[in-house]
Amino acid sequence: MSLDERELKEILQSSNINFLIGAGCSYPYLSLLGDIEQAMVDAKDNQNKVLKQLKTYFNDVMYPCLSILDDGKTLSTVKPSKNKPSDKEKFDITKNGYKEIFESINNILLHRKITLLNKQVNVFTTNIDIFMEKILEDMNFEYNDGFSGNINPTFQTSNFNKSMYKISTHFSNVSEIPTFNIIKLHGSLSWGVNKAKDKIVFSKLKSLSTIESSKSNNNKFQDEYNKLQIVNPTKNKFQETVMDVTYYELLRIYSSALEKENTVLFVIGFSMDDEHIRTITKRVADSNPTLKIYIFCHAKGRTSEKCTEWFKDSRYQNIAIITPETEDKTYDLSTINSDYFVNIVSDKKPEIAEEDSENEAEIIT
Repeated sequence: MSLDERELKEILQSSNINFLIGAGCSYPYLSLLGDIEQAMVDAKDNQNKVLKQLKTYFNDVMYPCLSILDDGKTLSTVKPSKNKPSDKEKFDITKNGYKEIFESINNILLHRKITLLNKQVNVFTTNIDIFMEKILEDMNFEYNDGFSGNINPTFQTSNFNKSMYKISTHFSNVSEIPTFNIIKLHGSLSWGVNKAKDKIVFSKLKSLSTIESSKSNNNKFQDEYNKLQIVNPTKNKFQETVMDVTYYELLRIYSSALEKENTVLFVIGFSMDDEHIRTITKRVADSNPTLKIYIFCHAKGRTSEKCTEWFKDSRYQNIAIITPETEDKTYDLSTINSDYFVNIVSDKKPEIAEEDSENEAEIIT
């Protein structure tokens, strides 16, 4: 199924906009989880096998995130073979995919004419990397990752209820600024914990080097790994999640966002294999007839067939599975953006305020 451009324009103009971003969006720089979830389940009674899977997860998905901080400048430019990209090329492909779609969404929000809706987009993600935060910051786009405070940033889910405005100093003209709410359902590598205050604090990937240096000692590796504020890719996500109030609250925010009238959810790079999130998504779709969900599948095949089967009996038929029109085409952030989002509005961006833009003040409500 494809998505009509006119339909998409109407939806983006009149709906609360949400994205659900999965590991496929941070590929090819970061490895896909693949069958690691099932492998960890199968190895649950064998501690050595569990550690092996955790180390693979750490090596392929976590430790490479340190290079995001320096924009991949230290990555190798050597190609492993003629037809395979270098690490730096993989990084640039991933980075540009995020950058392109964020530019398009920011432009869409700037041009949105309906004033009853705010200029916010919720970006829910199960990814624990920091690609989105780093890229949005480099682009000088406003984003909200749930942290407040500059000296000792702490995380609170209530921070996602804030809006950003600009006010001109001469005539007090107020304009809302497009804001990306980055809501990390499975935690983040940038999260630490202050046990004394029982709060999540900002750590800026400090733990990764410590974990890397401890890999030769299994006990030490396990101890350091367990300090990460993430939900591991295992089948018992639900039990792990409800044990921690923060993770429970994030999933509640996801559910509540989809329950709003006239809401759209675009699912990209996420296979819907996560049983917990899939169940929440289908439950809300069956209770909210004004919700529209578009699941973009990377290619025609196993994932699109599974999604079609999972959601074929949705009560209001408001879940659409979007696949590439040809067998030789695949969907990633760049191709989805070029096919659907980039042409919604012109490249010309409106001014946020007509006068005194240099002296605008910031308001948070």
